[in-house]
Amino acid sequence: IKSFPMGESVWRMGVQELWREGLTGKGVKVAVIDQGVHKHRELDAAVRGSKDFTGRRDLLPQEDHATHVSGTIHALAPDAEIRSYKVFDERMRGKTHGEQTTIMKAIDAAVRDGNRIINMSLGGEIDGKMPEIRTLAKINKYAKQGVIFVISAGNDLDEGVKGISAPSVAREAFSSGALDVSGRNAAFSQHGRTHDPARRKDVYKTLYMTPGTSIVSSVAGQGYGLKSGTSMSAPHLAGAMGLLWGGAHQADAALGSAALSRKIRGAVTSSARPMPEEDRPEGARKK
Repeated sequence: IKSFPMGESVWRMGVQELWREGLTGKGVKVAVIDQGVHKHRELDAAVRGSKDFTGRRDLLPQEDHATHVSGTIHALAPDAEIRSYKVFDERMRGKTHGEQTTIMKAIDAAVRDGNRIINMSLGGEIDGKMPEIRTLAKINKYAKQGVIFVISAGNDLDEGVKGISAPSVAREAFSSGALDVSGRNAAFSQHGRTHDPARRKDVYKTLYMTPGTSIVSSVAGQGYGLKSGTSMSAPHLAGAMGLLWGGAHQADAALGSAALSRKIRGAVTSSARPMPEEDRPEGARKK
C-alpha cells in the first residue's frame, strides 16, 4: 500500500481494514470548500462537479491547496464523489464583499447538492463580527440536520496563537488537528481554550488528530507534492468519515441523515483514543 504515491496516508489511517469490508465511500458525496480543485489524473473520475463563488473563472496552475486536499480524500475513500466549491483565488483571498459571505454561499450550495461530508481546510483568527457568527450558526444548523463538517483547527500555535481558528470553533463541527510524522501533536497545530462568538463565551473543543505533516498528495500539473498543516489533517478525517457514512447507510438505509450522522459521531468518538500526555504540546499537558 505504501508504494503508490498517496499510500502513506492509507497505511497510517488503516482504512484498508474498511476496504476489506467493502466500504469504499461509494454513494457518498464529499464537498471540498476551498481554492478550487485543479484537473489531475488521480482525481478526474472522482470530482463530479465544481462551482466558483469568487467571481474568477480561471483555475491557475498554482492552485494546489484544494487539489492536495481532494487527493487525500480520494486516497482514503476512492469511490466517494468529490465536489469542489471555490471560495478563494490563487492567493487564498475571497471575494471583495467578504470571505464569510462567500463561504456561507458555498456551504448552502454544498448542502443543496447533497454532500453528506463537508471538508473546510480553511480558517483564521476569530473577529466576532456578524458575518462570522452567521457562518458558525449555519454550520451548526446543517450539522444538526445530519451534515458532517470537518474543519481544520489552524496552523499558528508555534507563532503563539491560542485556541483554534474560526470556523473550526463551531460547536457542531469536527475540529481537525495535525499529527507529525512520529504521531505527536505537530508544532504548528492549534489547540486550547477559544472564544466562541456565537455562544459569547470561551470554550474547549475536542480535537480529532490525524496525519498532517509531510503529506504526499496530488498537486496541479498532474504530479504529487508534500504539504503540511491542519489543512492536510482535515481531509484524512473527512475521507474516513466518507467510509463510515457509506457503511452506516448500507447497514440501515432507512435511517435519516440526522440519525446516520449521530451514529457516525458516536463511532468516531468511541473508537478514538485520548492522546498520551507525552505526545501533547507543552501547553496542552496537565499542570
